Amino acid sequence: MSVNDLLLWMSARGGGSWAQFRAAVERLYRSDPEMDEDDNDAEASDPAALPLYQELRLNLERFGFAEFFSATTDHDWRVTPPVLAVSQAANAYTGFIIGARSDRLIRRVEIAAPRGSLRVEPVEHSPDSLSVESDELSTLGVLASAVGLVFQQDAPNAILATLRAVDSAVMGQRVDVPIGKEWSFERFLERELRWGVVTRTDMESAPFGLFRLRFRYRTEILMRWSGISYVTSLQEAKYLALKRARKTVLNYDAGTLTFSVPAICRPPTLIERALLLCSGRLPAFEIRRGAPAFLHYQRIPRIVARTASALLRQELG
Repeated sequence: MSVNDLLLWMSARGGGSWAQFRAAVERLYRSDPEMDEDDNDAEASDPAALPLYQELRLNLERFGFAEFFSATTDHDWRVTPPVLAVSQAANAYTGFIIGARSDRLIRRVEIAAPRGSLRVEPVEHSPDSLSVESDELSTLGVLASAVGLVFQQDAPNAILATLRAVDSAVMGQRVDVPIGKEWSFERFLERELRWGVVTRTDMESAPFGLFRLRFRYRTEILMRWSGISYVTSLQEAKYLALKRARKTVLNYDAGTLTFSVPAICRPPTLIERALLLCSGRLPAFEIRRGAPAFLHYQRIPRIVARTASALLRQELG
């Protein structure tokens, strides 16, 4: 069984519970000792730090193959409709087949795609990247219509255009700091790009800051804003904290079309999805001695890089 088989199973079911997904992944990696680990923190600054079922879940969500724990569905996960997500590089177009898959759909694509245009590339801990390349956008539109794929033109920019820039709206419900000696406290240190151990008193006395609280298998992410604690979204809140600290972390190499971020500052899911759909591949993970690890996203057009950085409230270095 491969991750492609996992996606086929998910596509056949349509949706299901988290326990069913875990069980399916455990069958996939039954002999892997990492499957016995547990981790409720989906930060994933280091891909090797997460249990495999969490890494698979995050990769499926990053590319848009499936949604997990959405408020709009009764299921813990559901597979998304099949889409041909098109991106442009220079004068060529690439359409990535994202979402539900079936053997019948793949055969239809193989028959309808122009000769030599279909590419199948393995992606670690993710379904294969299936893409069709053409010099003409209309060719991809005709293909999508012929095989029953939703046609999404200029997918990276289309996704980014629906998003709002990071601001105080990332803070949710106002909450009290959990009570109990068992809780551990960490603060996100914007200047050092790491988590640092603090005390409950440190948190309660801080007017601003992003904090991570842990108790057994439970993790809470709270933002202190004007001395009040709020539930918040982890990755968005990091960029809000970076903006307040006037810390720039993004870099773009126009020569190689590479968009780079510290791994601990992985972009929020939808912004990252736009970046991934430029190449169909996960970012390269670079470990640096004595410095934060980095993620490098490939084949990123300048307009996508600039839009992503603006949404993250960052200057593009």
